[in-house]
Amino acid sequence: MNFAVIIYGPPGSGKGTQANLLQDHYNLIHFDIGKYLEEYIFDKKNINNPQITEAINAFKKGALIDPTLVFKIIESKTYQIEKSGSGLVFSGSARTLEEAEKLFPILDKLYNKKVFIFVLNIKPETSIDRNSKRVICRECGKIIINHLLKKSKFHLNYCPYCGGKFRTRVLDKPNIIRDRHKEYKNRTMPIIPYLKSKGYKVYTIGAENPPFKVFKKIKRIIDNNIK
Repeated sequence: MNFAVIIYGPPGSGKGTQANLLQDHYNLIHFDIGKYLEEYIFDKKNINNPQITEAINAFKKGALIDPTLVFKIIESKTYQIEKSGSGLVFSGSARTLEEAEKLFPILDKLYNKKVFIFVLNIKPETSIDRNSKRVICRECGKIIINHLLKKSKFHLNYCPYCGGKFRTRVLDKPNIIRDRHKEYKNRTMPIIPYLKSKGYKVYTIGAENPPFKVFKKIKRIIDNNIK
């Protein structure tokens, strides 16, 4: 049975990690809108587009990008994924109420209303600590929790998955993380009461624990509802 999963949470709550775990376990496709957006707005083919220039400035500040542009990408990719016969998992999308009002009717239609919504909760200080100490592979996009490696006997100079070099995202600077928290609270969180008013069940999970423990809770909920 194909289904869709939406994972919400502030920066550093583990949305991408949980999406990757769900992708591997249920054979879903992880729709990482942050990755798609970053690739799209920094594509040299779009360099002279005024809308893209505005999007780049917002991205670098940790602000949300114009919902019209974001939804254009989301809608196109969502139909492509469903047409391939796959379920999908979103990590952080839809990001605004405007996007949600357009996206969820599409998901209901494509996945016969089998849509799971999770909210991962963490403290702001945890968010800053996690994101400011992580690195990402330039090639495959895998996230490495750098501060845990330093506490162990291992030291990695290259990605253990593909051998690519690491990078630190602009969005993972402490001051940017704080701004992203405000954006999440002011523009994304209003989606939750909206979804509840439309009859969707929203599962809230504490995400201070290690990712594998959080995943067990998410998996249990999904398994109990797709039998």
